[in-house]
Amino acid sequence: MSRRFVRRANAADTHAVTGVCIAAWNQSVSAIAMSSSQTIDASGTGTDDASEDNESVSVLALHWSEVLVNDLATVMVATDDDVVVGWLLLTETSDPDLVGATSIQELADIAIHPDFQRLGHGSRLLHAAVDTARSGGITALVTWCPLDDEPRRAFLMAHGFVPDGALRDLADEDDSMQLREVRLVTHIDEVQI
Repeated sequence: MSRRFVRRANAADTHAVTGVCIAAWNQSVSAIAMSSSQTIDASGTGTDDASEDNESVSVLALHWSEVLVNDLATVMVATDDDVVVGWLLLTETSDPDLVGATSIQELADIAIHPDFQRLGHGSRLLHAAVDTARSGGITALVTWCPLDDEPRRAFLMAHGFVPDGALRDLADEDDSMQLREVRLVTHIDEVQI
């Protein structure tokens, strides 16, 4: 039987968190937007150049290293037999209509490696995030979800998140890839674990 736990991430988790990030992101992008044969690299741009892929992975790893070493946000990891298989990022909200709301935090992202999904890791991470937020006096969590990402939205809504009516559009630098997201919110006491 596997040993499955959630713990606070540390700098030694940089490589593992980066790997889960890329695997989960590629799965999500493939499900949402991939109708061509072009590969997707970690930066979100299509490429056939392996050197660009490696550079993107290096940039992503550097980002995670900064976050974890400098404790810039609350990052939790899910482990399966001591292997990092998922992570969750909890931050202050940057939404203009919520900035300054000290009782609200943003679930900036949650990702589970595709090979370890549907084993309870996401629920364990969300439960740990709620406990952490509650202990810090937080009463509500918000998150953004791509409109076309049905599995993510279903997961979040099954755990008590509901749309609050806010939408946003994201685009890459040259506007070649656009993504519409819906904001979901939950009051901590209403989270279903």
